[in-house]
Amino acid sequence: MAQKIKAGPVVDVLGDEMTRIIWDSIKEKLILPFLDIELHTFDLGIEHRDKTDDQVTVDCAEAIKKYNVGIKCATITPDEARVEEFKLKQMWRSPNGTIRNILGGTVFREAIICKNVPRLVPGWEKPIVIGRHAHGDQYKATDFVVPGAGTLELTFTPSSGGEPISYVVNQYKGPGVAMAMYNLDDSIKDFAHSSFKVALDRKFPLYLSTKNTILKKYDGRFKDIFQEIYEADYKKQYEAAGIWYEHRLIDDMVAYCMKAEGGFVWACKNYDGDVQSDTVAQGFGSLGLMTSVLVCPDGKTVEAEAAHGTVTRHYRQYQQGKETSTNPIASIFAWTRGLLHRAKLDNNAELKKFAETLEKVCIDTIESGFMTKDLAICIKGMSGVKRSDYLETFERISLKMTDSDSDSVSRFTDLYKNKSRKEEQQCERRRTLLEEQKLYRQSELDAGRPGLLELIEAEQSTDSDCSDAVHRRSRPKIWYSKLYRDKVQLSEWMYERPEDLDNWFMVPCPSGTRCLVVIRKGLAVAYDKEGRSITRFATGLGKRQRVTVLDCFLVKENPDLLRD
Repeated sequence: MAQKIKAGPVVDVLGDEMTRIIWDSIKEKLILPFLDIELHTFDLGIEHRDKTDDQVTVDCAEAIKKYNVGIKCATITPDEARVEEFKLKQMWRSPNGTIRNILGGTVFREAIICKNVPRLVPGWEKPIVIGRHAHGDQYKATDFVVPGAGTLELTFTPSSGGEPISYVVNQYKGPGVAMAMYNLDDSIKDFAHSSFKVALDRKFPLYLSTKNTILKKYDGRFKDIFQEIYEADYKKQYEAAGIWYEHRLIDDMVAYCMKAEGGFVWACKNYDGDVQSDTVAQGFGSLGLMTSVLVCPDGKTVEAEAAHGTVTRHYRQYQQGKETSTNPIASIFAWTRGLLHRAKLDNNAELKKFAETLEKVCIDTIESGFMTKDLAICIKGMSGVKRSDYLETFERISLKMTDSDSDSVSRFTDLYKNKSRKEEQQCERRRTLLEEQKLYRQSELDAGRPGLLELIEAEQSTDSDCSDAVHRRSRPKIWYSKLYRDKVQLSEWMYERPEDLDNWFMVPCPSGTRCLVVIRKGLAVAYDKEGRSITRFATGLGKRQRVTVLDCFLVKENPDLLRD
């Protein structure tokens, strides 16, 4: 194996439950064997946070500030049930919220696009990056239940000692609810700078969405600050890059997003970003395929994390010794995005290559048909998934590295257990089947050859009775189908009968369902004449070509057997 790649300091943030199990496995199999990396580890597991009165979360955030890169596992935000389960001292705040409030900045989320994972919004061809202002608004609001009739007032008292400013919010005639929320100019400015920098780095246009027609002062402040910063600091750079900034109403932006092809950054207020990031993730195919990176306004500090929870249900199964199929991709990409930023800060080309290669291997593996159950369900549907269609959690994380003669950086050749053994068995099975198919075709040809000339003569005789003009205008007649059905192999993909049919070489038609098979990167997908997917399976064929297309027959008794 090549020498380990040197990497600068990174804050490693431990989490909870199944994601913590996966986190340890990722480090053990994908990171530490290949990187000489300086890790500063903080345990943000719920029990350790409780033990330290949540001081460990504050210390972790300060360490990320110091070292500029944090890579965080998913953590538990306790509710009443969790307080009881872990016997906590109190209901601690979200560690994500604590870290974001200390670091500032914006959370940018983006779907991990895999070509074989169906998109619920098929028009999305390019990435959509959601920038969520992760401060204030509903998430730091004061809300309460109004017990009865009365007056609700909102009062601001200046620290300078000036006159208080008061507003009557509502005259209650009975019970109700109330809420007051806020944000800060400095935080909005940080949000703006982070958004402009990310869009400029990606060479994507930037859109800010608000509802300033209703919240004229509150959302209007977001709109005004963004416009001021754009005009002062970024307009010339954007014009030089051929991109732009635009403010849109949130409802207009949602409609635009659904019909656009992607390729833009969408800056959202806190609640909007929370909702729309999940919408975009599911629209691209799966909530389990999403990156999440907190970018601070200094442009130097980032915190990468998985954009999902701790997968409690799978953890319960794991504790019982049962098999799980937990998707590790978002956690792996938390590491790669953090390492890519470390590489950028240190100008470390080898580390950049390592992280990019690991991401590519993850995507290639999924596109080759090796995936966890959640992705198999996305592709085949809940009722269509068999156990052979997906991998167990730790099969998915297993990774083999080999040295490359042409590259100082090791290349990835496997992302699941015993692939070499399975691939050898698969190739041997394919070779046997191909030989059987060859013998079958030859025997069928020999058996059908005596009647072949008679069939051709019969077709020519019937064809001569039809005028050329009529023949060019009409579809094949019933006599044509009856004459050749189950007797000769004529391409069912042809729209009309060929003019020179007498020059065609016809062979007996094999049994099975006619299909078109497209093979790409080791995954074979069979389509019927209407273009519907019939089946898919891994194959050793077609790995040297970008795409292999076969006109085949699918044997119902063995859906992995194709006769060409």
